[in-house]
Amino acid sequence: MTTSPVPDDFLVPPVDGTTVLEENAELFVGMDHIVGAYFPNSFRIMARDPELLAACIRLGGVVMRRPGRIGIPMKWLIGHMVSAAAGCRYCTAHTIEHGSQVGLTPEQVDDMWSYERSPHFSAAQRCVMRFAFSAGQVPNATTPEQADELRQHFDDDEIVEIISVIAYWGFWNRWNDTFATPLEAEPAAFAAEHLTAIGWTPPAR
Repeated sequence: MTTSPVPDDFLVPPVDGTTVLEENAELFVGMDHIVGAYFPNSFRIMARDPELLAACIRLGGVVMRRPGRIGIPMKWLIGHMVSAAAGCRYCTAHTIEHGSQVGLTPEQVDDMWSYERSPHFSAAQRCVMRFAFSAGQVPNATTPEQADELRQHFDDDEIVEIISVIAYWGFWNRWNDTFATPLEAEPAAFAAEHLTAIGWTPPAR
């Protein structure tokens, strides 16, 4: 596991990731894909409040790691669009990198920002990506027309699931943008390779 350097002027320094893992091992069962190569600095900051960390990890398990009705790849598409709309470069990098590990195809990753004309996305995926991007803005920019389109592709239970993902990433967008969380090397490199062409740059204070 690697630990990213932390700027001297960082608002609240992350705590040691190895210690967090050792003291909260039960929270991270089944999350080897996240904590194997690196431990997210967002968790290392939150670990200063262990109850909050535990609550957020458990919520993430329900919202993001449970396939539910819409499937895990769709959830990471939503997370990416919400984060991009909010301008959170930390979360935008994490969602594209992790999405590629849990079911987004290389073609979808490469066409993420030409999705409207890409053959690698379904009509339902394009619909939810548009909706998520609008919902990620402040103030919320979703329209009645977008809601009607969403209902053409998803039932009520699926829509609840979609909006739970939108709301979940809204929390992390505010958290990481406000703390200016240092981005780890692995998602930074992946985002630089796949998102630089559409204007992504690493987060900086």
